[in-house]
Amino acid sequence: MLQGYTALKEYRYERKYTAGENYRGHIQMLIRQNPALFRQSYPPRRVNNVYFDTPGLDCFFDNMFGVGNRWKVRVRWYGELRQKVTLSVLEFKLKKGYLNTKKSWGLNPVDFSEIGTEAELIKSVAHSGLPEDVRSTVLSMKPVLLNSYYRHYYVSGDGKIRLTIDNQLEYRD
Repeated sequence: MLQGYTALKEYRYERKYTAGENYRGHIQMLIRQNPALFRQSYPPRRVNNVYFDTPGLDCFFDNMFGVGNRWKVRVRWYGELRQKVTLSVLEFKLKKGYLNTKKSWGLNPVDFSEIGTEAELIKSVAHSGLPEDVRSTVLSMKPVLLNSYYRHYYVSGDGKIRLTIDNQLEYRD
């Protein structure tokens, strides 16, 4: 899978933490007062994803059991959840412990304005000119989860640390 795309130099560290909505104001204050001088790096926006998995849910179980070297496949777009999307991206996210990287490809337009767009999404993957190994891998999988959230983006003053805060999480199968 994705031959030649595992050079360690392309990986970055990623840590994720959860906090209740009650802590949102406190977290934002900590970011503003942090000596790393965080500033907004991108306007906040809605992020939408459709995650794919194998028929045996291998990606899900690898995550649940904390497998250090794992991968996941998703289609991502920004803006309203239900819309005709002209710019969506297929991503393979590869993880090695706290390190991760991703490889992305643009997809043909998909209409997410209607419920039951699985067939149209699969058609987009099949006809977007993806490398054959990528196309065949995704087409052997199935869409299993739709999630959507509102994301705020920050970067440290020296540009070495990126930080995001997600809220308004929604999900469905």
